[in-house]
Amino acid sequence: MKSILLPGTGRSTSQLGFGCAYLTPETAAALDVAYSLGIRHFDVARSYGRGLTEGLLRKFLRKTAADVSVTSKYGIVPPFGNPAHELARRLLKPVIRRLRRSPRMDRGLNAIPALHTRKASFRGPDAMASLRTSLRNLGLARLDVFLMHEAEPGDLGDPELEDSLRRLRQAGDIGAFGVGGRACHVPRLLAERPGFCDVLQYEWTPVEPVPEHAPSFDIHYRVYGGPVRDFQTMLARDAVLRRRWSDEIDRDLERPGTVESLMLNAAVSLRPHSIILFSSTRAEHIEKNVSVATDARSTPVAMRLVQLMSEYRRIEGAGP
Repeated sequence: MKSILLPGTGRSTSQLGFGCAYLTPETAAALDVAYSLGIRHFDVARSYGRGLTEGLLRKFLRKTAADVSVTSKYGIVPPFGNPAHELARRLLKPVIRRLRRSPRMDRGLNAIPALHTRKASFRGPDAMASLRTSLRNLGLARLDVFLMHEAEPGDLGDPELEDSLRRLRQAGDIGAFGVGGRACHVPRLLAERPGFCDVLQYEWTPVEPVPEHAPSFDIHYRVYGGPVRDFQTMLARDAVLRRRWSDEIDRDLERPGTVESLMLNAAVSLRPHSIILFSSTRAEHIEKNVSVATDARSTPVAMRLVQLMSEYRRIEGAGP
């Protein structure tokens, strides 16, 4: 698997990264599967799994921390995110985890405001406290990438925040920092908050224009979301077009996972200096995605599918 250099860290990691948003205690073995296939970058956030997912990575990182890079995020506060609630969070975590295995109980827990996430203040002291919590949860002394989660330009007005992040980087507590959020905010972030744009993580698909934000380092997710999902829905309804495109690329587009894997391959090819994230909890899906995404022989097929989709979008004006 191709390696790339992470900014500000002096470390190399895999271009293909693993998103941990959907991990549960029952599916945590997916981390080992991803690692065994060469993935060395793992993406998490304080809010994932209502504050429990960072802890799921801890056991995995005990074995692999020297070999892998980790991104975590501050900006969405998980339940019991206040430091005063830390003891309650630790005591209640096993109980809540068991209760959520029942759909009825999970729905009931969702009705409790204290168990909901909320947007953070994006203040310097709070970001530093969140980082300390993340490092403790992960069992790490240092975080490779620290992102402001779902931050909009207006959220980043506290001058102490940027100063705090720079001090953390200078002290070696983090390697690089930036913003993880929606692509629509990227232009304003670059124009109004360039100090936060060393790393930008946002959704992008290969059927959209290739972004260029030099010197920012980009991390992409949902590379088979948005317009690609729209194409999948359209192809599911249009058997004639599905068969024609399948014949054109010599791949069965009706087969589950085919479009996703080819979009990963195309993304890796089109963004050779960026990290491309994907998420899955099933070993067979992880294996297929990695196999196709890193297979040079699949690249012409993937790029031809991107071309077909792009041509269709241009002819139709706004896409499917």
